[in-house]
Amino acid sequence: MGGQVTEGLNRLARSHGLEHRITISGYPCSPVPRFLDEHGQSDPGLKTLFMQEMIERSVLFPGYLAPSYSHTEAHVQSTLEAADAAMAICHRAVKEGSLGSFLRGPPVKPVFRATI
Repeated sequence: MGGQVTEGLNRLARSHGLEHRITISGYPCSPVPRFLDEHGQSDPGLKTLFMQEMIERSVLFPGYLAPSYSHTEAHVQSTLEAADAAMAICHRAVKEGSLGSFLRGPPVKPVFRATI
């Protein structure tokens, strides 16, 4: 299932013109989503917007993917349908240059960060 999700999400990112902003890589059992700004650096605002829009569509996406044998084809399909809608909104926000105006709260922050 992880391979189907990875391939599907990367296909959707390409179809929305976000292939340089949203990428999924890694092993099928542990896909790694990356959300990048126009300079290829981590973009917490884009990640937050995608998370927000996935949750809005009843798909829990805490910033990572955890496929398991309990997931079915129906789960994959509903995840990709939600991601399609979420990426449409992400594309619009990136195109308009107004990610912040689409967010309902502050962008996520890394759990482990330097506090020096």
